[in-house]
Amino acid sequence: MLGERKRAVSNIRTVAAGLAKERRCDLSDLVFTTQDEYGRAVWLLDRYDTSAGEIRYVNVRSTTLTTIDISVRQDGKDASLATVTYKRTALDPRGEEGVASFAHHFPMEGPHWESAINAALASK
Repeated sequence: MLGERKRAVSNIRTVAAGLAKERRCDLSDLVFTTQDEYGRAVWLLDRYDTSAGEIRYVNVRSTTLTTIDISVRQDGKDASLATVTYKRTALDPRGEEGVASFAHHFPMEGPHWESAINAALASK
């Protein structure tokens, strides 16, 4: 399950960029949906400011609301420091288990995010 979620998160950037290119629009305020074993999710790319190094996604499912803030800052001449902050809220009692499970698994996401952000920075 965790591996599937990692692949899904990796693909979100690709999906958003592809939709923006196809529709010839800015990435900010882009809305798209995904489907996985947990059901349908609606995504809003609320902020996409590459010059500031900031991205914010809002994800809504029937049971949870999640914001993902990604910030990348220069850290010396050849390095960057990235911060990924999730805020997940249960929208009903069924969502509480998902919030608790996420809190348990999120610390293991560090290597995934490091790899994904490094790949994004290398492609620039």
